Amino acid sequence: MKLVCPRCKSIGDADIEPGTRCPKDCAVLINPRRLKEAQSDPLLGSTIGSHYAIYDVIGRGGMGAVYHARHLKLGRNVAVKTIHSESTDEDNEADLKLRFQQEAQLLSGLRHPGIVTVYDFGEQDDVLYM
Repeated sequence: MKLVCPRCKSIGDADIEPGTRCPKDCAVLINPRRLKEAQSDPLLGSTIGSHYAIYDVIGRGGMGAVYHARHLKLGRNVAVKTIHSESTDEDNEADLKLRFQQEAQLLSGLRHPGIVTVYDFGEQDDVLYM
């Protein structure tokens, strides 16, 4: 897969692994189709939860996004769902965090081929992720 650095715009080799960092500035290399989008999305080209190198967007909603990422320690591709706590007012922030955590806990206990498996849940800066 050919990936590009969102900061310095250098292009990686054609056979580069997702989650690879740029040798010049250590940003996570991303899908070239997302280069313009990376200017307004601080998570693209970053690492969240110290394990997940985010290199593409799967989808967006009003309060967050789902990213294609690479689990750096396990070497597997994963989807990372995020909710930005800044997308709600202060009165609802605690409720949003609680509901997101409950969703992660509920999903982590379910096992079915039609339901995603949740392996992790956390918060970094103002972003909740699972």
